[in-house]
Amino acid sequence: MKPHSERSSSGIGRDFRRQREQIIGLGEKSFKKTYFPELQRRLAELERFRLLIEQTGEAIFLFRVPDAGMIDVNRAACLFTGLSKEELLATSITELWDSGSAEQISRLLADPDSAIGRTTAIIGALRGPEAHQQAVETTFQLASLEDGKYAVAVARDIAVRKRAEEALLVAKERAERADRAKSEFLNIASHELRTPITSATLLLELLKKQLAAGQTVTTMTTIDRMRRQLDHLASMVFDMIDISRLERGTLSIRREQGDIVRLVHDVVESFRLRTKDHEVVFNEPLEAITVDVDPVRIAQVLDNFLDNAGKYSPSGAPILVKCQTDRGKVRISVSDQGEGISDEELQYIFKRFFRSNSDIVRRNAGLGLGLYISKEIVELHGGQIFVETAPGAGSTFSFEIPI
Repeated sequence: MKPHSERSSSGIGRDFRRQREQIIGLGEKSFKKTYFPELQRRLAELERFRLLIEQTGEAIFLFRVPDAGMIDVNRAACLFTGLSKEELLATSITELWDSGSAEQISRLLADPDSAIGRTTAIIGALRGPEAHQQAVETTFQLASLEDGKYAVAVARDIAVRKRAEEALLVAKERAERADRAKSEFLNIASHELRTPITSATLLLELLKKQLAAGQTVTTMTTIDRMRRQLDHLASMVFDMIDISRLERGTLSIRREQGDIVRLVHDVVESFRLRTKDHEVVFNEPLEAITVDVDPVRIAQVLDNFLDNAGKYSPSGAPILVKCQTDRGKVRISVSDQGEGISDEELQYIFKRFFRSNSDIVRRNAGLGLGLYISKEIVELHGGQIFVETAPGAGSTFSFEIPI
């Protein structure tokens, strides 16, 4: 029989072990029942958060402060930069941005305490695949934890937004230009239209008096003058109609096969009947040149060239018209012996409403639309319009269209 003291010690030990096992058993059951579901829920939330970070289209960079060493990045960061995750983790955050943005980031990291708790946005260029730069807006947030300071950078591609902003700005400027052009047009049109209308009205009154007095010869002269004023008025009205159609994109081209040599010949003959001050020389090709064009519109372009040559050339100076073919195209040109066009004004010569400041141009009424409309008509035919000029040496206006 064992001594009492030994039995007591052994019994106490067994009792302690039994109680400890009961306590541990109760603890495990209590932990599994109370804390394990919560832990599983938290882990599931973390996994969902990780998947969300990975699937987002914004590039996310987690890095240390202040050394800017990378800790973690998401998939979008790799796609943005064209670098693998391993390459990014071996890169400093400042190495990925343009120099201006990198300088701002460095200043931010140099004084992290002042930046903790607030968001800093930087717009700059992030390195893209093959070192291409892409416009991004990046927000930086800094946090201080027990083991140090950290920052997260979220970069958003704003190239589409910038293009939209630029397009909006261009549209705004275009609308403002259109509004200014409209006001300018109304001012010019009201002035220029008033001149032939007033002249025709006065000539009509004169015609009435001449008819009443039986002045037959002078009556015919007055009628001719009225016709010229009405022709000029009609020309400006037709130009305004064409401008309206061009603005709406409804100026139509009705093509048909025909001999352009014959077309040029007819336009030149019509112009000869209208002018008494110039000899018009047409170097007419011997053979027909068949083209597929709108004869009315091409005649309009040539007629505009001839009218300008007649208005801006000295009285008695010849006007030369040519029609030539070259490499599948036909070129029609009109040369005058006027005062020419300065280099400064040459760049605007085919612009809408442009009129030279020279004395001879100011003496002739007009809206400054003829050459602009001519250029649009030629381009609708797939052609090009040209001018060769020098101050004091005259000008040659020409256009080419495919045969």
